[in-house]
Amino acid sequence: MRTWIVVIGVLWSWVVVAAKPQLEWHSLFKFPGRGTVSCTDVIPLDDGGYLLAAQAGIRWDEQNRVVYDAWLIRTDARGDCVSSRIYGGSQYNEVSFAIPVSDNRFVLGGTTEPAEKSEGVTSDGWLMCVDANGDSVWSKTIGGEFGEGFDAYCPTADGGYLFAGSLVWYGSDSTDSGWDCDVWLVKTDNSFNVEWTRRYGGLFSDRAKDVVQTEDRGFLIAIETQSFGNAIWLLRTDSQGDSVSSSFLRARYHEFASDLLPMGNDQYILAGGASSDTVTSMDVRLWGLDAQGDSLWCRSFGRTGFDYCSGAVRLSDGGLLLACGTHAADSPRGIGWMIRTDAQYDSLWSITDQKGVRTSFSVAKPTPGGGFIVAGECHLPGDTSDVILLEKFSPE
Repeated sequence: MRTWIVVIGVLWSWVVVAAKPQLEWHSLFKFPGRGTVSCTDVIPLDDGGYLLAAQAGIRWDEQNRVVYDAWLIRTDARGDCVSSRIYGGSQYNEVSFAIPVSDNRFVLGGTTEPAEKSEGVTSDGWLMCVDANGDSVWSKTIGGEFGEGFDAYCPTADGGYLFAGSLVWYGSDSTDSGWDCDVWLVKTDNSFNVEWTRRYGGLFSDRAKDVVQTEDRGFLIAIETQSFGNAIWLLRTDSQGDSVSSSFLRARYHEFASDLLPMGNDQYILAGGASSDTVTSMDVRLWGLDAQGDSLWCRSFGRTGFDYCSGAVRLSDGGLLLACGTHAADSPRGIGWMIRTDAQYDSLWSITDQKGVRTSFSVAKPTPGGGFIVAGECHLPGDTSDVILLEKFSPE
């Protein structure tokens, strides 16, 4: 009789879990004067330092609006300030983004208008090229008879850029008799010369939040709309900016858009937030989109109260890094919140931080050394204004 011995092998598998990064250092930057501040972009530099694009509200004008100065901060690799430049004075200058260009230069984009306006003078889209020290190389405005401004951009396949922003105008007929905001698209070449412009909107406020170029060289624009029922409007255009299709994302109460990211295979992710339960709560939300802007799936990340996403970037492994904020519905004491997802957009880790009375994260990016840099704002006890916060985290 033969005895057969069956050997059963056990297959072991290891799941690699990304370790939560540790805070290496933080820096605070106070605007030389009173006023609210916000950081809109941070760019890692070749020398290991960082370039921060920010703005500071210096006063209120006669229309009860905050008048901004643009503010550019350059740091070394440890977050210490190397140079600081303020662009304002006789102008209202609001900066929304910074574009790295050749020769270690950067183009700031946003909105400008005279601080002391005369009748008929309105805002324009604003582009200013600066060198590595923040000194102005050139500046130009793009606009017309209405109040224009830039909020987002994407590089285009032909080497140029598409800028998405807003166009504010006063309605002149019986169905549209108040101030409105339409979506404004401006296509330029690589020297920032205008090639074409387009305008889209309805009877109420419609604001472009981000734009990406699609694989057929058209464009997908994320818009917060009131004209079409308080929703996120995904507008799809061809390569000349002419409308191809529209889709809408709706939550029960409200929703907002932050960043559009291309994910390959003509699919995209929209980061933002939505509230489906109560008026006073919101969760961070990701939507997966096809090339027409139709929703394929969604993910939500929530704590307790009001949670929002201010910035998102795609990482080399296909995951996402989200710069967020969170606070209880009945409290102004906000907390900065950074979320890291895997390639399936499930959370790998998250980090919260609070300095002073309140903290919020505006933008987070990977650094060349494998770590992470996050920028935002915080309000320190006893201070009269916010300060810019910059934090460096170790690699995973």
